[in-house]
Amino acid sequence: MALSDLHLSCYDGDLEKVKKCLNTDNINEIKIIFQEEQCDQWIFIKTKELTPIICAIENNHLSIVKYLYEQGANIYLLQPLKVACQYKHIKIIDYLLNILIVKCQSILSKSSSPSSPLSLWYEKAASQWLEALPIGNGYMGAMIYGGYPRETIQLNSDTLWAGSPHDYSNPGAFNYLQEIRQLIENNQWNQAQQILTENFFGKPIRQAPYQPVGNLFIDFFPESSYNSIDQYQRELNLEKAITTTTYSTDHQINYQRTCFASYPDNCIIYNIQSSSSNSINSVISFSSPQKINISVDKTNTLIVDGIGGDHETIPGTIRFRLLINVELDGECYPLNDRLIIFASSFLTIRIVIATSYINYSYVDGDEKKLSQNNLNNCLLYNYEQLMERHLNDYKLLFDRVQLNLGESEAMLQPTDRRIELFSQNPNLDPQLMTLYFQFGRYLLISSSRPGSQTATLQGIWNDSMTPPWDSKYTININIEMNYWIAGPANLIECYQPLFDLIQDISQTGQSTAKLHYGTTREGSWVCHHNTDIWRGTAPVDDAVYGTWPTGGIWLCKSIWDHYLFTNDKTNLLRYYPVLRSAAQFFLETLVKSSNYLLTSPSMSPEVPHHVQLNAVVCQGPTLDILLIKDLFNSIIETSRLFNIDLSFREEVQQAFDQLPPLQIGQLGQLQEWFQDWDQEADIQNRHMSHLYSVFPGNCITIETSQYRDAALRSLALRGIFVPSPGWSLAWKSNIWARLHQGSNAFQLLCMILTPLHTAANLFDLIDGPPFQIDANFGATSAICEILLQSQNNNIELLPALPVDNWPQGFVCGLRARGNYQVNIWWTNKILYRAEIIPLSNKHICKIIYQNKSLILENLLFGYTYHINSSLQLTHQSKTT
Repeated sequence: MALSDLHLSCYDGDLEKVKKCLNTDNINEIKIIFQEEQCDQWIFIKTKELTPIICAIENNHLSIVKYLYEQGANIYLLQPLKVACQYKHIKIIDYLLNILIVKCQSILSKSSSPSSPLSLWYEKAASQWLEALPIGNGYMGAMIYGGYPRETIQLNSDTLWAGSPHDYSNPGAFNYLQEIRQLIENNQWNQAQQILTENFFGKPIRQAPYQPVGNLFIDFFPESSYNSIDQYQRELNLEKAITTTTYSTDHQINYQRTCFASYPDNCIIYNIQSSSSNSINSVISFSSPQKINISVDKTNTLIVDGIGGDHETIPGTIRFRLLINVELDGECYPLNDRLIIFASSFLTIRIVIATSYINYSYVDGDEKKLSQNNLNNCLLYNYEQLMERHLNDYKLLFDRVQLNLGESEAMLQPTDRRIELFSQNPNLDPQLMTLYFQFGRYLLISSSRPGSQTATLQGIWNDSMTPPWDSKYTININIEMNYWIAGPANLIECYQPLFDLIQDISQTGQSTAKLHYGTTREGSWVCHHNTDIWRGTAPVDDAVYGTWPTGGIWLCKSIWDHYLFTNDKTNLLRYYPVLRSAAQFFLETLVKSSNYLLTSPSMSPEVPHHVQLNAVVCQGPTLDILLIKDLFNSIIETSRLFNIDLSFREEVQQAFDQLPPLQIGQLGQLQEWFQDWDQEADIQNRHMSHLYSVFPGNCITIETSQYRDAALRSLALRGIFVPSPGWSLAWKSNIWARLHQGSNAFQLLCMILTPLHTAANLFDLIDGPPFQIDANFGATSAICEILLQSQNNNIELLPALPVDNWPQGFVCGLRARGNYQVNIWWTNKILYRAEIIPLSNKHICKIIYQNKSLILENLLFGYTYHINSSLQLTHQSKTT
C-alpha cells in the first residue's frame, strides 16, 4: 500500500505540507507497507503499520510529532512511544512520556484497614520523606513513597559517607593540656573553653556526614487514558517487614506493589503485580545528589557508579555501584540512563548496592565485583523464594516478643490520624503504643545486623547530603539509647555492629589518647562525644559540646550489658581487652583533686554549670564518675570470673576506691557536678546525665535511700513534663519506670506520641522535624522497663504498670538479665500469671511482684516455670 502525502510529509519533516494535508479523517490513518527481510538464504515479507505520527517519529521530527499530537493524533496504545524507543530518539521519548505520565484527577482510598494489627497504613501516598515508609537490612535502607504515577524509593547504603580515611587527632593538643587543667582548677572556665576549641580539638573540628545514594523512580503510564484510581492503600506490615501499595484503575485493573529488604540476600526487592496481563508500563530511572554515571546493559539492568561527597578539605573517596535489575514478561527498552517497560504482567526489581569501603582505614574495595556477585546471588531465586528467605530470617528475630496492651476501634483509622487522636486521648487507642513498641524493634532489626554498620542518629535512613548532626554517631546519650532495647526486647544479635564500632575506636582512640593526653601505656584509648565512619575519636565541634572523654566507655557498657542478659562468657572474654585498654586510659589520666581522682577537662554533656557564663568545662562531673565506676566494676568482675589479670584488677580497685561518691546538694538534689553548682546551672536542660545513676545505670534503685530521694528531687527540678526533644522524654520515661512511677512514665510516652514528636510514619522528631531515631528506641525501652525489670539478680514483674491506662494485657518474650525469657499476663490491673524460661541452667532466681517475692532454685534450661497471680510456682513444663 502506498503512503499518502500526509505520511510522506511526516517522513520528510515538511511541517507546512503536513498542515495542508492534515484533516480529522487522516490524522490517525493507518497505512500498511510490506518490507523484505533476508535471513540466510530465506527472504521474509513483513508488514508494517504506519500512522502519520509514527512516520514523524521514525525520522526524528519532534516538531511534527508535537503538531500532530496537538491536533488530536492518538499516542495511546503506546505504539508511538515504542517506536521512539526502538529508534532511541530521546527528545521525542521525553515529549511523549511527559504527556503519558500524568496525575489522576482523583485517588480514592480503600474503605477497610489491613488485616494485621501491626501495620502502619495510610489512605494516600507520601508527599514528603517523613511520610514514606522505611525498610532496611542493616546494609541498605530505603524509604518507600507509594506514589502514583511516580513511585519514589529513596536509597541508602550504610557505608556511603563523605570524606576519606582520616585521623582527627590534633598533634599539638597535649601541649595545652596542663594549662587547660589549671584554668579549670582556677574556675576560669571560659578561658579554658577558648583554648580547648582553638588548640585542643580535632582537625578538622567537624566529623564527616552519612550521605544518601539517591532516588529510584518508577513512573507508570497507561495504555489508554484514565481519570482516577480507587481502593488506594499503602502499608508497612511489621510482622513481615514488607511494604505494600494497592490500588485499582477505572478500567477495573488491580495493582499490588510489595517491597522488602532481604538480609540473607543483601538486596531490596520491589515487585509489581497486575490483575490484567500486559498492563504494566513504566519508566525506571535514577537521580542522586552524588557525582554519578548511569548506564544500562543488555540484562535489563540500570548501573549507577558514583562517589561519596567531600568533607571540608577532605575529598570523597568511597565509591559505590548500584545495580537495578528488572525481571519482566513484557518488553524492555534500555536507553542511556533509564529502562522503559511495555506491556508486562509483573515486574520484579532487584536492587543491590556495594561500596569500596572495607574499613575505616581502607576504601579501595572492588564495589563493582561485589555488587555483581550480590546480584548474581539474588538471581538464583525467584520472587517467591526471595520472599520466603527474607521472612524466615526476619521473623526469627521479630516474632520473639508479643505485646498486647488492648485494642479499640481506633485501629480502624489510618496511622497518621491515630497519632492525632491519641494526642487528644491516649486511652482510646492503647494499641498504638503496642504498634510503636514493635516499630522500635522493627527499626533496630532493619538498621543493625551482624556485618553492617552501627545504627546512626537516623538509623540507616537519610535523604540529605548534610543531614542534621551529620546523621553520625553522637555518643553522649543518643547512640547508647539506640541499643537500650537490644537486651530486654530480645534482639541480642543486633548488638554486634555496635561492638564492631567499639572495637574500631579502641584502635583509632589510641592516637587521640597519646596526642591529646600524653598516655604512654600500650593500648590506652579514648573517644569523646562523637564518632563517624572514619572512627574519629578526638574532641570535635566546640568546647561546649565536645570536651568529654567518656563517650567511649559509655558505649562499653553495652558489652557488659550483653553479658548480663546472655551470660555469654565467650563474648565477654573477646571484648575484655577493649574494656581493659579503656580502663587503662583513665588510670593514666585521672587527676587528683580534693583527695579524689577526677577527669579533667570534662563536662556534664551539653549542660552549662554556670548558665550566665555558658561555662561547661569542669573536673569530674557525676556522669564521668558513674561511667568509670561501671567500667572498673566490669573489669573487676571479669577478672574474677576468668581468674585473670590479678595485678591489673588490684590497680583498678585502688583507683575505684579513690573516685568520689554521689553527692547531695543544698537543693536536696543529686549533684550533677563534683561541686554543688546546680542552682547556677541550666537546670531544665534536655540532658540529665547525673540520672544515669538510675537509668541506664542502677546504683540508685527503688530501695529507700537518701540518694533515691535526691534523684527524685533532681527529676522534679528538671521538670517532669517540661517540653523536651523526643529522646529526652524517652530517657525520662525510662528513669521514672525504673523508680516504679508508672503514671509518669506513661505520660512521658504520651508526650512522644503526638504530631510534635512523631511523624506520620512513626519516626521520632526532635521538636517537629528533623527526624532522629533515638526516641523510637528509647520509648520502646521504657515500655520494657514498665513491664519487666531485672536488676541485682532479681526479676521484677510489672514494676511500673500504669494500671489505669493498661488494666489488662500480656507480653511474651522479653529478656531478663541472668539469661531468662519472661512471659507475663495481667488482668483487672493485677498480675494474672507469668512464665520464667531459663535459657541456661540456673542455680537460683528471685521473682518479685509488688510486695511479694518467690525464690526458684535449680532451674533447668529447656523448662518453663509457671507462676500464678499469688506469685506461687504452680508447675514446670518442657519448653516447646
